[in-house]
Amino acid sequence: MSGNVRTNQVNPRFEEFCLAIGRDDRSYSSDLLIQAEEILTNKLGQPMLGQDMLTVDRSVKELIHRHRNSEIPMDDIPEEFLDPLMSTLMSDPVILPNSHKILDRATITRHLLSDHTDPYTRTPLTMDMLIPDVELKKRIETFIATKSKEMNNE
Repeated sequence: MSGNVRTNQVNPRFEEFCLAIGRDDRSYSSDLLIQAEEILTNKLGQPMLGQDMLTVDRSVKELIHRHRNSEIPMDDIPEEFLDPLMSTLMSDPVILPNSHKILDRATITRHLLSDHTDPYTRTPLTMDMLIPDVELKKRIETFIATKSKEMNNE
């Protein structure tokens, strides 16, 4: 990250990465990034890398705040756009080849980190077996764009 994220605004190249960090409640901790900065700066003599940790932390906080303020109310989201396991709006829907269930790629990716099976059929499943649901993704993107425009006009 060195040299690329040292501004008040989040570098677009890292926006998706920082947002993914912030959304993962199981792994993200601002305190851990601050501790990493202290270790890098004080114990390892790497102040620039330490600053990068603080920059990532600020970026994650900013993106999460921005994202929460622009969220579409759950009542407005059609059920077919919701991930069936997490009940969140899907951004990258994929079809599981054996069960033919549709999940968000982020949800099934987290599942596959600890269990290499389809959560519905328990048959073997790997990332390369996932089938992108291009049509559903387009409909979701259109829905989000329409809702965002409506929310900005209010």
